[in-house]
Amino acid sequence: MLAGAVAQAQTDLAGRWDVSFRWHDGAQQEGVFTLDLARNGTWRNNYNETGTWRASGDYFTMRYDDPPNSEYRGTISGNSISGVITNARGEAGSFTLQRSGASGASASDFIGRWGGSTDWAGTDYDSTGAWWQFNSNGTFVDNNGEGGEWSASGNRLMFQYVRANGSRGSTYVATRSGNSLRGTMTNGEISGTFALSRMDTTAATNVMQALVGEWSDATGGSRWRFSWQGDTLIWETNYNGEGWSVRTRQRGAVTPAGYVGFIPIEGNAFEVVGNQLWLHYDDGTRTERQTAMTRVR
Repeated sequence: MLAGAVAQAQTDLAGRWDVSFRWHDGAQQEGVFTLDLARNGTWRNNYNETGTWRASGDYFTMRYDDPPNSEYRGTISGNSISGVITNARGEAGSFTLQRSGASGASASDFIGRWGGSTDWAGTDYDSTGAWWQFNSNGTFVDNNGEGGEWSASGNRLMFQYVRANGSRGSTYVATRSGNSLRGTMTNGEISGTFALSRMDTTAATNVMQALVGEWSDATGGSRWRFSWQGDTLIWETNYNGEGWSVRTRQRGAVTPAGYVGFIPIEGNAFEVVGNQLWLHYDDGTRTERQTAMTRVR
């Protein structure tokens, strides 16, 4: 009977967990990682470290295969486990496991685009215009086109970059409060903090679609056509019937406030109001309208 209870506990806990830890002596400081618990009592984390684990009732233990054979011992409480860490060197620390997975009501609160700033301590790598798009399949992509995997449990978010060769990169952990995220990040060598807010992508979608179609100036001598491939604008121009030529632009943020249909795109910005379009030759900080076009289809 006892063996059956242990087996059931192992089955119930199997899956992916987000781990945060801290060594109390400060020698190894603190960190985060993801952990996959297999039903057969083995585990592997995102650094390809391995070990064994066991659960009985509300008691949980896991142990690393390699020296110094750190051992985690804790108490299970729903979707979280917390306890103490010890190792063969006599060091001690504490840990918390949170069940992860990009599905369910709590995870859905994070899906979408979040933008804000990062502050890497003692470096020049800081950014004030960064954003991350968290997708419903548990992946994300940032404003530089790099991406990885994310998971959430309650108001806690964890995301980690995955390089093209499959190796793991920087890890970010945050707590959500309404439409704000605040947390810490590390790449294994340096650490920092970040703060994000949910971005309104509804306006961006509406503006993008409003731009699609064919436009003409008052004389009919200049014609433009617009379409989208993801966030890339396909901008076709035809001047004086000389044939269509193609250029592309990357979509920027929908700013500034008060401009309906205003999209800064690599130095250009398009303002669409009804069947009228204006091109601005700047980043949107000036208000004058430059080239005017009217929708023809």
